[in-house]
Amino acid sequence: CPRFFRHFSMLNVPPASPEVLKVIFSSILDGHLNSGEFLKEVKGLRRGIVEASIEVYGRISTEMLPTPDKSHYTFNIRDLSKVFQ
Repeated sequence: CPRFFRHFSMLNVPPASPEVLKVIFSSILDGHLNSGEFLKEVKGLRRGIVEASIEVYGRISTEMLPTPDKSHYTFNIRDLSKVFQ
């Protein structure tokens, strides 16, 4: 029924670019590393951890696509955020 269409909205949110993801997750990890008593060596690994995590997420998202046999292969940004929680 057309009269019900006024109650719905269509939103299109494009996926975040790798650069945006780096800024977001670097900020999260910086906050965590600066709040604790971590060694400088550990704090120096921040960039590598973020970049490696984003690369793994990107490869998994493109290579491990869902199939009828493996419909649970659906990955989103929430899965990546669990790495930094």
